[in-house]
Amino acid sequence: MSSIVDKYCKEVKKNLPTYGKNEKELLNNLKQQGLEILNDNPDMTYEAFVREIGSPNEVIINYFGFADNDELLKKLNNNKLIKRCIIIVTTVILLVIGYAAYNIMLEIEESRKADIYEIEYTIEEE
Repeated sequence: MSSIVDKYCKEVKKNLPTYGKNEKELLNNLKQQGLEILNDNPDMTYEAFVREIGSPNEVIINYFGFADNDELLKKLNNNKLIKRCIIIVTTVILLVIGYAAYNIMLEIEESRKADIYEIEYTIEEE
């Protein structure tokens, strides 16, 4: 029974462009409302549940229609900044790894070209 609600909430969460305190509250409210609907109609299918409560996209559109626009823009800008930072850090790490691999390759090539001398030590007793 709650698997229908969980599936629905997961779909809503997946489609949310931001996820913070207010969005957690939205999902909790949806879960409570969904459980109440399913308690009244225990044989309800997922499709009937979606018709009753609305599609996940409709719920998100309604939520953002009543949300504070300045707060939403701030969250979206923070998400962009975080994504850019992750991309930059990943790029720097890949460049460092590539540089290290290149230096290792040069060392291997240099060691192949080097003349190897055999040194023999003799220990004599007195």
